[in-house]
Amino acid sequence: MTACRSSEVRLAVWDEIDLTNRVWTIPKERMKAGREHRVPLSDRCIEILNALPDLEGYVFKKQKSEKPLSDGAFRALMDRMEVDAFTPHGFRSSFRDWAAEASEGHSWDTIELALAHSVANKTEAAYRRGIQLEKRKKLMQHWQNFLIS
Repeated sequence: MTACRSSEVRLAVWDEIDLTNRVWTIPKERMKAGREHRVPLSDRCIEILNALPDLEGYVFKKQKSEKPLSDGAFRALMDRMEVDAFTPHGFRSSFRDWAAEASEGHSWDTIELALAHSVANKTEAAYRRGIQLEKRKKLMQHWQNFLIS
């Protein structure tokens, strides 16, 4: 529901999550582009996080351990669900396709910011300083509504 990479989700820690303001701030050290990424959390994301038993350490950790989920955890889950024709990264791709084709009123720029993609054009990148958090909140809520409909 966040359109984040599986490694970003697997390694999320509670110190990055602001439940009150409904934002997950991923530090630049864990981002592919090397810059901090703020992720708006939809209603369902907040429900899921509030239902977790423990608010310390890794958000999603192994049972009986304080370690994060392994790199293959999502793939293994998908195998058990018998959706082996798909990949964990396919969720990001599905979000991108949905946002471009089915969502209404969301700009290309907002969608790319939600995916934490870098701008290839150096001139455009020099001028893009905003993060469009409010617009991305709406986008991610629309994505959640699509997913659970």
